[in-house]
Amino acid sequence: MDNGSTLRVQLLIGSVSIYHRYLLYVLYDVIFWVASNFFIGFVLSSIENRRFSRFAPSSSAERLAARAALIKRFTRVDRWKRYLPEAGSFFKGGISKSSLEQTSKSHLAVMMNEFQRARVVHILLILVWPITLAFNPLWITIAMAPYVILANVPCLISLTYSYYRFAALLKRR
Repeated sequence: MDNGSTLRVQLLIGSVSIYHRYLLYVLYDVIFWVASNFFIGFVLSSIENRRFSRFAPSSSAERLAARAALIKRFTRVDRWKRYLPEAGSFFKGGISKSSLEQTSKSHLAVMMNEFQRARVVHILLILVWPITLAFNPLWITIAMAPYVILANVPCLISLTYSYYRFAALLKRR
């Protein structure tokens, strides 16, 4: 380094300061996560609903309700789930999971399939996290773990809770 100038590093785009290099990492990560969310959401929204119905629970209504109650007791999901983003109806054919419009048996089954679809989306978003190693140093990929967890695990908890609640309701009908 010469006379207090910023450290320069060589990238594909030329010599840039460390500050600009980290801004590029942030830009790459933002683009990656936005693209991943849209791509995974789009692909899974194009899969027929019935593909997700094979995951239907075989437990009794009481056991399903007990699982929902357990999740509610340990996570207090009923207090914070309304603050989670809802993108279920973003793509054509998608269904919003934020409110129950009908209580018919067929609509409850459709909602359960939507819960399953959304759970798969969030699981896949967690699983694509290591791909960021392709354009990030290891320490940035590790530092991104809190984002990956905080952006997906609450959604998975909420979706699992709702799935068990709806499954118990459906079994009682």
